Amino acid sequence: MKHKSRFNLPFMKWRRAGLIASGLLTLVSVLAWIFLDLNYSVDFTGGSLWTLRFEQEAAEQDVRAAFAAGGMDDAVVQRVDSAQGAQGVEFVVRTRAVGEEGREAVQQALREQVGDFTLVSLDDVSPVIGSVLRANALWALAVAVAGMLIYITLRFEWRFAVTAIVGLIHDILIIIGLFAVTRLPVDATFVAAILTVFGYSVNDTIIVYDRIRENMAHYRRGQYVELVNDSVNQTLTRTINTSVTTLLVLAAVAILGGETTRPLAVAIMTGVVTGTYSTIFVCAALWLEWRLRAERRHQQAA
Repeated sequence: MKHKSRFNLPFMKWRRAGLIASGLLTLVSVLAWIFLDLNYSVDFTGGSLWTLRFEQEAAEQDVRAAFAAGGMDDAVVQRVDSAQGAQGVEFVVRTRAVGEEGREAVQQALREQVGDFTLVSLDDVSPVIGSVLRANALWALAVAVAGMLIYITLRFEWRFAVTAIVGLIHDILIIIGLFAVTRLPVDATFVAAILTVFGYSVNDTIIVYDRIRENMAHYRRGQYVELVNDSVNQTLTRTINTSVTTLLVLAAVAILGGETTRPLAVAIMTGVVTGTYSTIFVCAALWLEWRLRAERRHQQAA
């Protein structure tokens, strides 16, 4: 028995345009990553992490200028929401590792150029720790990818697994490209965001793949375009509902959650959008092209 759908959109008619658009966007993201690099936080690079509180109003550019005057011209200054009940303005500043003399020079420059402040905290992160965190992040992604390959291959077939990996790489590279262009900080929460997107995107893809597998019994051999297109349309209501509700929550976090949670929310929001898109126009489209090519070879050999 065929599943019925409220939609009948010709997604697979647009699959090649979608694949080209995805390829171009991925290429731009890779180039941005190569030439602009990411704004790695102290978590990954090592250095010093300052938390400052000014009783009076202060601007980011003034704090940055004061750090430059103190010899820290590479300081990354970020205004954050003060703790509940706290008065004044707070900044989190990331700099390279600084010694006692450098700290004194920076604090003197801050008092002279910005005003009195409270040094809430000053933490040093070793470059070794940053390297370990980066290695652990890569290991986490590698284990997740390997687990997904094994699971999808066992549950479906290896073509589904390969195309799902391509879609996942597409999603992650676009997030990386966005962060390279916008200079949003890449810290430990970025890794959490990538793993969250990983799970969301894979789950969305598996739902479509599962419907394709169910529908195979109801379509004649060679009707792959109709098979994939109908399967995507049959799961579209669920996809829209899940994506929209998730995006609404993330938008609230991005707008109301403050500077510290905004990069996390932006990364996951981007992943939800690209994951929804890639399920249809990367994963399903690539699987369809693969099956059509295999079918043509089968007919030529017959």
